[in-house]
Amino acid sequence: MKRVLKNKGRIVIGDFMYLNESRKKDLIEKFQHGGRADMIKEMEDENFTNIDSFRKILRKADLMLNTNSYRLSAGL
Repeated sequence: MKRVLKNKGRIVIGDFMYLNESRKKDLIEKFQHGGRADMIKEMEDENFTNIDSFRKILRKADLMLNTNSYRLSAGL
């Protein structure tokens, strides 16, 4: 990223991400109680990013992270 990113440039990443491991566990529990085994399988099959960990990686590269969160109601 840093090699191609211009000064004050931006990269936009739109994906499903967890705030941290605790929130991931909370979400799995919520899906279990809601009978959404399909969503738990999806979470296990994909490698979704942990925002706290991603922030640490970017700091080491001297890059900054800004986040926006959007919630979709899936009937849970």
